[in-house]
Amino acid sequence: MQISRPIHYLSALLLIWLTSVFSAHANPASASEPAKSDKDRVLFILGSSKVHGSSSIPASISFGEVVMAWDVFDKAGFAVDFVSPDGGAVPILKSYVSEDMEARLQDKRIMPGLRNTATPAQIDPTRYRAVYYVGGSNAMYGVAENPQLQKISTQVYERNNGVVSAVCHGTAGIVNLKLGNGQYLIQGKRVTGYPEAYEDQEEDYFKEFPFLIGQTVKARGGDFQVQQVDQSHVEVDGRLVTGQNYPSTTKVAEAVVHVLRNQASTLPSDARQAVQQAMQTFIRAFETSDPNIVSEVLRKDGVVLGYSTSQSKVVSQTSEEWAKGFQGKPAADEANRKRRFEILDVTETGAISKVVLNYPSWNGVDYIALTKIDGKWMIVSKTWSGLRGTEPAPTPSDEYKAVGSVVQNFIRAYQQADGRALMAETFDPDGRMIGYAARAAKMDVVAGVDFAGRFTGVADDENLRKRSFEILDITENAAVAKVTMDYPNWLGIDYLALAKIDGQWKVISKSWSGKVKS
Repeated sequence: MQISRPIHYLSALLLIWLTSVFSAHANPASASEPAKSDKDRVLFILGSSKVHGSSSIPASISFGEVVMAWDVFDKAGFAVDFVSPDGGAVPILKSYVSEDMEARLQDKRIMPGLRNTATPAQIDPTRYRAVYYVGGSNAMYGVAENPQLQKISTQVYERNNGVVSAVCHGTAGIVNLKLGNGQYLIQGKRVTGYPEAYEDQEEDYFKEFPFLIGQTVKARGGDFQVQQVDQSHVEVDGRLVTGQNYPSTTKVAEAVVHVLRNQASTLPSDARQAVQQAMQTFIRAFETSDPNIVSEVLRKDGVVLGYSTSQSKVVSQTSEEWAKGFQGKPAADEANRKRRFEILDVTETGAISKVVLNYPSWNGVDYIALTKIDGKWMIVSKTWSGLRGTEPAPTPSDEYKAVGSVVQNFIRAYQQADGRALMAETFDPDGRMIGYAARAAKMDVVAGVDFAGRFTGVADDENLRKRSFEILDITENAAVAKVTMDYPNWLGIDYLALAKIDGQWKVISKSWSGKVKS
């Protein structure tokens, strides 16, 4: 919501009156914990500040951005809780309550929560599927730098496999969120919010801003996207959902619901553990060089591939051919070989892991794609690359944009059923499409050129097909992205492994899995 118009005397009076009414019903110092229920929950994060910075200029939450989002989540069956840095009543200025929202100031389903928001210390992050940062002028103050709110949001995102969302000035709240690997959550992701270019920069309130949203998103490695000032605009990048302005509120909430409903939220609780066990077995096979152990988790008809700098092309072999290198006894320098793995993503039908190899004569990264076949997690592809150093180096934000551009072109080729564009812009001709064909009970492995030949025309239901992507990992010369294909009768996951070839990013493998919708 734009905050540049003057704050009138009546607005300030309303703020004082609402705050006093709220305080009469709740003690901010003892804000109540959210009620427990069996519903999936979304946590609304609001600002507490009643003024802009150190000034006396009144500041407020955007009431409509609360109400419109609440309506969507409530209709979808989600419970909503409220938290603010200070807890207790949050300020609401009249200028932030449109005429069509005035009656909702009496809504007994919403107002008690705004009168008595929880403090961050009272929030149990394990209970939430998503967080939603509400906009308003006071979203600029005390939210982004609050370490407890940061911890809540990153836990929901990383441990709960949840969604982080924000609208308008609420995007300010997410700019400092860091993942467990030290990377900013927004790095390499498409983000929108209310840009400083649309603010009244000559007004006193603007001089109080501690930072600028667009500028900071870019500095953190995010790809800041903006449309016309009053145009609704939403960016969905994996499990990050952001809206540009007040008119975007409903679509932001709807996008969050869509992501939550279509992710693997119904995974058995032991799914990640099963993938973990498969990867541990795979690592043990490396350590022992035992072909019997590797056969427990490796599909013989899978694919091992990577870009060979010596041959200047992508080279591939079947998993069975690759596994012949396991001679039954550890390598002579096994004591000096180091390996570690990280599970990057797990869905109902597929998973992807990253293995970092630090050998005396080789340093590399493998992306391991797994598919659940007949109830068992099996490795269907291994995409390898080498490293200059012993560990993957920090990735510049420009590389995230470059990889994102390739994946966007990949999705565009699907939308237009353009096989030529697919090969020219995204897919290496020696790459492979890899997946388990359940009806044939065998792997479906297709060369890049042949894969492009399957694009025979735009689907009749293309307007109903939804696709989104998330960059899961990037090293100096390899990357992996997740593309979600949500079609009327199919929910699929593609893991795209990319290699940097002659300075250009190219997809060299597409490992797919999915299920028919009932």
